[in-house]
Amino acid sequence: MPKLGRRPKPIADRLKRLILVSESGCHEWQGARDRAGYGKIDVAHRVTRRAHRVAYETYVGAIPDGLLVLHKCDNPPCCNPAHLYVGT
Repeated sequence: MPKLGRRPKPIADRLKRLILVSESGCHEWQGARDRAGYGKIDVAHRVTRRAHRVAYETYVGAIPDGLLVLHKCDNPPCCNPAHLYVGT
């Protein structure tokens, strides 16, 4: 009989669970961070991505090839879609 695992929660639910809204309006990532201070989130088995990029894709749309997701607030752990934009 195959072993049944838990269904992963939708990414939007997982993002919301690990965010704390600050007075500045930043959605501060409360989970793991990389050395540069950007949030990290597991998106698949052994696949980790930066949380602000996942938030942008979830709430705004696809990230065009060759572009970065930048912060208007200059706050690396921020995942507020209103603070994020694509650029070079």
